[in-house]
Amino acid sequence: MRNLLLTIVVLFLNACSPTLTDAFNRTSILAEKGNAIAQFNLGIMYHKGKGVTQDSKLAYMWYNIAASSGNEPAIEWRDKIAKKMSPSQLKKAQYMARAWVAKP
Repeated sequence: MRNLLLTIVVLFLNACSPTLTDAFNRTSILAEKGNAIAQFNLGIMYHKGKGVTQDSKLAYMWYNIAASSGNEPAIEWRDKIAKKMSPSQLKKAQYMARAWVAKP
């Protein structure tokens, strides 16, 4: 089920935009405005390296932000990626999420 969801999201991003870079840019704009689905999608993009360089800390950060915005699938993905991170990576990712949420 999770792989199906990921596939649907990636296919959607590809269909809506000619390149993954464009999809990333459009998704970032929505995520910055507080859209929990876009925040979750950024987590997926960073987690899988789709349109951006793969980065577990940024993936965790966006999953965590999306989870705090009420996106339930983000909770599962956040917890899944956290299991593969070192304690120092996890601490840094949590700090990044808190800093992003606290920004004016």
